[in-house]
This record gives sequence, structure tokens and C-alpha cells, in this order.
Amino acid sequence: NAYHEPFALCGYLAAVTNSLELATCVMVLPLRDTALVAKQAATVDLLSEGRFTLGVGVGLNIVEYEAMGKDFGNRGKRIEEQIEVLRLLWTKELVTFQGHWHSIEDAGISPLPVQRPIPVWMGGYADGVLGRIGRMADGWMMPGSMREPNEKTKEIIAKMYNHARAAGRDPREIGMQRV
Repeated sequence: NAYHEPFALCGYLAAVTNSLELATCVMVLPLRDTALVAKQAATVDLLSEGRFTLGVGVGLNIVEYEAMGKDFGNRGKRIEEQIEVLRLLWTKELVTFQGHWHSIEDAGISPLPVQRPIPVWMGGYADGVLGRIGRMADGWMMPGSMREPNEKTKEIIAKMYNHARAAGRDPREIGMQRV
């Protein structure tokens, strides 16, 4: 299979379509620079006139992390901070943020995206991922293997909904799409 760079592909698709909804599915966010992702996603959102969704995940391949010099063990916590930083960069002209992996002092991206913030959907169904989806994602990109609603799928959705309720969120606000 050929895998194209998602932002380049979405930028091209934004130029040649006017109604197609665009999304990455699923970009391994902890392997990418957060500020660069914020700028690239904002550009695609502008080019598509607000038809873009950022689909992200933590990935499963330790070899990718080793090749990029990134810590595989902290990818879950890192993606949480990244999403917080992305949403700030997409909604404020100037951002000041001090986290474990990010230090920003009065910086921002320009221009800002049409959607403020751009929707962030997550892929995966491990317990940690379901917790993150419930707490902070706008939607869940369900694995294609879950085509038929069965007991396992219902159990996974119930876990995600429980995490959402525990975080004070209405689970019905979390979108779901099979990919």
C-alpha cells in the first residue's frame, strides 16, 4: 500500500473538491512536532473552508519511535499534552504554555483555522485510548474490524462512555465513525 503524507494529500484534495469532508486517519501524533502539526492542520482547514478533522493516535510500532528518537513509553501522556497545545494554538493568537514537553511564550500560528478548534478524533480501543477519547476527543475512529455491532463493540463503547461521564462530558457529544 502507498501511504501519502497526510497534510500534502489533504491540501491537494481541498483544492480539487468543495464538499468532501477531509480527515487524517490515524496520524501518529507523538512522532510529530506539535507546532508544525498545528500550522499544517490550520492550513488544510483554511484551504478546505473548515472541512478538516485531525485523526490522531499513539501508534503501536516501537520501531517507529526508536527511529524518530522518541520515547514509546510516554506516548499516551505526550499526546494529551499535544492536543491541549494544538487547541490553544488553533484558538488564540498568542499562546503561553508550560508543560512537560512544550514550552511556548507568547507565540502563535497565523492565520488561524476556520474551525476553532479543529475537531480532534482518536483511533484505537485499548483501555488507555478509550480513557483519552472519553476525556478529550471530539470523536472516535472505530477500527474497521468493528463493522458489526456485537457484544465486544458495545462493551468498548460503554467503557468510552463511562470515561466521558467521569470527565463530566456528555458521551453523546463524542462522534463515532468506522474507518
